[in-house]
Amino acid sequence: MQTLRAQVRSLAPSVVLLVALAAPSPAHACTTFGFRAQRVMGKSYDWHTAAGLLMVNPRGQSKSGAARASSARWTARYGSVTFNQYGRGFPNGGVNERGLAVEVMWLSSARFGAAAPGQRSVNELSFIQYLLDNAKDVTEAIAYARRVHVARTYARVHYMACDKGGACATFEHVAGRLVVHHSHKKKSLPYAALTNHTYDRSLRYYKRAKANDSGMGSLARFARAAEHVQRAKALPARGAVERAFATLDSVRNGSYSKWQIVYQLAGAKPRVSFRAAGARKRLFTVDLAKVDFRCGGESSVIDLTGSVSGKAGRWLSGANALNGKLVRATLGKLGLPAAIVAQVAAYPRTLRCAK
Repeated sequence: MQTLRAQVRSLAPSVVLLVALAAPSPAHACTTFGFRAQRVMGKSYDWHTAAGLLMVNPRGQSKSGAARASSARWTARYGSVTFNQYGRGFPNGGVNERGLAVEVMWLSSARFGAAAPGQRSVNELSFIQYLLDNAKDVTEAIAYARRVHVARTYARVHYMACDKGGACATFEHVAGRLVVHHSHKKKSLPYAALTNHTYDRSLRYYKRAKANDSGMGSLARFARAAEHVQRAKALPARGAVERAFATLDSVRNGSYSKWQIVYQLAGAKPRVSFRAAGARKRLFTVDLAKVDFRCGGESSVIDLTGSVSGKAGRWLSGANALNGKLVRATLGKLGLPAAIVAQVAAYPRTLRCAK
């Protein structure tokens, strides 16, 4: 029989995310969209906490899904940069070096169901890292998504991905079944946008309301984002990033919007630009062609708002220490035992390069 200490050790990743994500759930949270013709994807991160780090995740690193049981295990095929609020390994979104971007949004109606016999699991945030580590494009992301079970620790969410080829897809768990809307399938994903209702319900609303609803609810934001996506179909690639940020401004939910992110997926290597939405701080851009994704050593991070290090938007050394500060800032204020917070803060030191 396990000791109490052993039980806490084995369940810690799930327990931490359970409490971290158990903060008061928002009525309105996040908008994501893709300008497929221009290979640009945008994300408004709406939440009650602004602290976060942009992290470098090397290729060739062994990972675990940190689920409650039967965790999936894999070795990263591709390097990525991710936006993390709850520590390394549990990203809120990001992009890999092959030009695949994945983002998460709240979905109260999500139902993940049970794992199939023999199916391995990831939790709802490590699912994002799993896709970025393994898939080079949306087609591969769909295949990998079907291999694993998402074991929800707390948050009911759904996802959107876009790639450098202009493909986009949404991933939703409806009544225990994975539902994928894919731009390569006729009429499956006519507008690459997602907020906080299922894609099917959002699409029905948009066809009825168009962009006439100026509210900040999920369906109204979807309608405005979809209208911007529709207009972008006939526009040139030049100016697409600026139009993406204008779209993010159109769905901004006051001070609740914390980060505005735009992924440029075309070309040999993607670029990602971001800014703190509320304060209208200056724009920061990371060119993945200049990021070292080799496994080994401690990678640098960027403090998104400066709230972790006091230095916003610049590469900083001491990634493990800053990850610890981030975890203490986001998890430590939620009443978790100090031992569990310390364990998650130290998680990056357990990662190893595969032989």
